[in-house]
Amino acid sequence: MGCDIHPYLDWDEAQKDDGTWYVNNIAKLHISRNYLLFAILADVRNYGKDPIKPVSEPKGLPDRVSYIVQSDYTLFVLPEGEEDCGEEGCCSYEDGQRWGERYGWWDKEHGIVNHPDWHSASWFNVEELKKVQEIYASTPKEYPDLKFIKPGQPIPKGFKVSETYAWSNTPETTVVEEIEPGLMGKHEVLESIIKMMESLNDGDVNRSRMVFWFDN
Repeated sequence: MGCDIHPYLDWDEAQKDDGTWYVNNIAKLHISRNYLLFAILADVRNYGKDPIKPVSEPKGLPDRVSYIVQSDYTLFVLPEGEEDCGEEGCCSYEDGQRWGERYGWWDKEHGIVNHPDWHSASWFNVEELKKVQEIYASTPKEYPDLKFIKPGQPIPKGFKVSETYAWSNTPETTVVEEIEPGLMGKHEVLESIIKMMESLNDGDVNRSRMVFWFDN
């Protein structure tokens, strides 16, 4: 079964009179399945011949999270005796007790329990994400990049016609692969997230966080 990441961008938008922060969720992010990146972020699917040393083991959720993050990470536990709330995002009292004992309660007093399908929750500030990007960019590629060439287009420099795919020389398209795969280079989506977080921070003060977890 595959594993996907569920990332969110939280931001300390304003400080209240009592010193606590109002946390706003800027975006639910989308990062495609990438086991190299998952290994660097949180030691998830770290199955290579030479396992990657993650920037951090999963840290759990931060002390401050937005309502969106809390809502998506948890299930509302119905009162004892009620079986169906008629919508997603809730569970029976019995399931809540069972999952709470196994996975830990978020807030037992208010009747919410950690979602049983989520695991390896963590969060990174912008400096930690830059370390992730540095490791990712400098990792040798396990497989060469492929390009799809239309009829009449020249083969790009540094590429060769692939012999991997039997259908690569059809009249419609030709598949070419890198001669020397080299390094991964920057993860483009992660780089965009880093720039967004830098724009939200207050100088050297980290007010933004990428909060994330994984599914089974």
